[in-house]
Amino acid sequence: MPMPPPDTHRIEDSAVRAMYLLTTLDTFVFFGALPAALALGMQWRNPLSWAALASAYALFKLCRFFPSPLLGLPLYFLLLRGAGGLSAHASVAALGLVCVITLGIQQATQALPHMIASRDPTVPLRMLFNSLWTIAPTTLSLPVSVGFGGLLAWAGIAGPASFSSRQGWTFWVLLAAAALYARSHAPRTFIPAYQRPAAPLPRAYRRVVLLNIDGLSLAAYRRAAMPFVKGLAARYAEVDGGAITVCRALTNPAFASILTGAPPPVHGVVDNNLGQPIRCEALPDTVPARLYGSMHVKHFSKPNWNVTVVSLVRDGALGAERKLFAALREDIRALPDIRLFIADISTLDFTGHSYGHYSRRCLEAASAVDSLIGGFWEWMETERFLRDTAVIISSDHGLFVVEHSYLMSRTETYVPLIFAGPGIARGVRIGGPVSIMDINPSVSYLLGARYCARSTGRVLTEALEGG
Repeated sequence: MPMPPPDTHRIEDSAVRAMYLLTTLDTFVFFGALPAALALGMQWRNPLSWAALASAYALFKLCRFFPSPLLGLPLYFLLLRGAGGLSAHASVAALGLVCVITLGIQQATQALPHMIASRDPTVPLRMLFNSLWTIAPTTLSLPVSVGFGGLLAWAGIAGPASFSSRQGWTFWVLLAAAALYARSHAPRTFIPAYQRPAAPLPRAYRRVVLLNIDGLSLAAYRRAAMPFVKGLAARYAEVDGGAITVCRALTNPAFASILTGAPPPVHGVVDNNLGQPIRCEALPDTVPARLYGSMHVKHFSKPNWNVTVVSLVRDGALGAERKLFAALREDIRALPDIRLFIADISTLDFTGHSYGHYSRRCLEAASAVDSLIGGFWEWMETERFLRDTAVIISSDHGLFVVEHSYLMSRTETYVPLIFAGPGIARGVRIGGPVSIMDINPSVSYLLGARYCARSTGRVLTEALEGG
């Protein structure tokens, strides 16, 4: 498959890294808050102002930007105003300026690329509208971005006064208590029990094809017209009630958990930001493997892995997916020594971010993906590759309105997981709870390969005939 020209490849690589840098709250909150604080009275030469900024940011990190501390915004304002460091004018102006900066970054780094890839000029307005109702630690959630950015700006403006009065110390005590409460009560990653069969699979598969439909929630899967994939699920083995994703339920951490069988704190990819590397063993380290997907797949892959990148910006969403499947078919035919093919199909995730998880366009994208998978399966049958191949159809996370992360909604948390092919049990519904981390040891078992060193989870032997 022809790759994008080197310049296009490098530009898209840099653009995706910049997008994650600017839109994830771990880094964005400073871009939104610092200019507002400096413009509205922050004593930038006073170390106490910077100490207030650093302290507030540390508390936000402590609660992982979970939104419940923002419920105290009116109280925080009253305390900081009582301490003498924050006026009503400055507080409103700070929130407004943070909102303007948030919207500017959102439209430049999210809406514009999605508009180009979708070829639809209405996408920026759709994203703006949907960001009003979204709860996530990115600029696609206007309430969370402005709430944390505005609160950080308030802390910087109040600065010295917040450390010199009873009201100021009450503010810090309450903010710290809210952050600790949010951290202790926020949804956590479900860690599956470690469970491996006593004996190896009598006849290992020659290859496994893992098709990950990025952003497909169990709810959207059930609503969408996906006759081929649903037919496979009915004919073969499907996880009853869906598999559980990880927290944060973002693509890079979730996909890394599928590849390693480990939770984000273990494999090291805790969000989409700053190109965090996988720091433990993963499936491409234990078996010959190739990965396929858009640019973000390259970012969470190790440098020595074989990754084929398709361009959403150059080819559009569906055009990129057609090239992905063309490359996958070509490599299955030409590379008999590769035992694991992993494809991240990002059309639905891209469409959900652009139009909303609830939208007709999102359901249409699911149907388009179904057709691509159906055509690929038919090719595998015609070329007789299915005789010794297991196919796994999964998703890494769902979506809430246009974004995902917190696991506050079932549409973020539960995703479909299907096993199909020769030797797969017919008409089986696998009981839960099942985690996306269970995919890793199950793939190792199907291939007769050793298990990844830090993987947890169980081999889903129920998916196999006689299992």
